[in-house]
Amino acid sequence: MTARADFGSLGAFVDWLAAAPAGTSLDAGQLLETLKPLATVPTEQPALAAQMPVQATWRERLWSAPADARIGVTEAAEALGKSASWIYREMSRKTIPHYKTESRELVFVVGELRTWLRGREEMMTPALSRPRLVSGARP
Repeated sequence: MTARADFGSLGAFVDWLAAAPAGTSLDAGQLLETLKPLATVPTEQPALAAQMPVQATWRERLWSAPADARIGVTEAAEALGKSASWIYREMSRKTIPHYKTESRELVFVVGELRTWLRGREEMMTPALSRPRLVSGARP
């Protein structure tokens, strides 16, 4: 390494290190002087973080998860936009499809929840799609 090398980015410095011959030793002072300016330069990490997918909530995943996927009370409450107490109340009324495992754990099947939810949807017609009355015209 030269007395004052200008790498411009941490990636360039890492590439230089990778190409260095085996047994290369670096002076700690020189290494510090090389790394100091690079510490203020943004690294590639934010770009990598931006490319990483954000974990969707169960509210969104309910419609894309495999139909046979099993979820618990917390996930079902999140998927339906309700509280856990609401889930337990509906279970006691036997209105929401669920199962109990041998260990008494409550399980919901995603496909059955989707079907159950679709059966309770109500079609709402937007005001703009209603027929308009034009003056002098009969409906």
